[in-house]
Amino acid sequence: MHNSGEKYTILVADDHDLVIDGYKSLIRNTPDFEIVGVAENGKEVQTFFETQTCDIIILDINMPEMNGIQTIEYLHHKAPYLKILVISMIISPLLIKKVLELGVDGYLFKTTRAEVMLEALREIVQNKKYFEESIEQARKSRFITTFIIDGKSVDISARELEIIKLVSLGKSTTEIAEELFISPYTVQTHRKNINSKLNTHNTAALISFAIKHSLISSVS
Repeated sequence: MHNSGEKYTILVADDHDLVIDGYKSLIRNTPDFEIVGVAENGKEVQTFFETQTCDIIILDINMPEMNGIQTIEYLHHKAPYLKILVISMIISPLLIKKVLELGVDGYLFKTTRAEVMLEALREIVQNKKYFEESIEQARKSRFITTFIIDGKSVDISARELEIIKLVSLGKSTTEIAEELFISPYTVQTHRKNINSKLNTHNTAALISFAIKHSLISSVS
């Protein structure tokens, strides 16, 4: 929906005037972006999209009336083309995990530097993702998914899921280590922990788990 040579249009959704003013003063001086609307909550975001559209929304999570989570869910249906950059004070891992699972294009903290915010905007309009460094690390290693195994809840990290998938696709320990930029010893440690958590004793059992939970579609 963006025409070459035009500025990318931005809606700012935040309930703090000082924050909004900061975004305005920053973006006013950029040649490639323009703020075309402001919303103080999700309800006002809905009102905006009833009559207008834009390329990007800069979205806070903690807003009155209709919070950021609900707003993201609404936007996925109303404006699936929209790029969503979350900028929030919230650092709760569980809430951040929820936001990322909804498929946003970026997540920054409000303490972030102005130039980082502009870099994030320029990345996401190129169909890339941009996350605060600590969140990016968490995406790679610490975020967990809970499975029910033999009637018990078992937490599997994102890194463990990556390794289950790669093992199920026939990759060796050395190949997995090279692909994930970790040592073979670390891969072996992860595999030992995975087998303990899932009560699996061989690769066939891991493949069965991976197919059952749609980590891989099938095995050739």
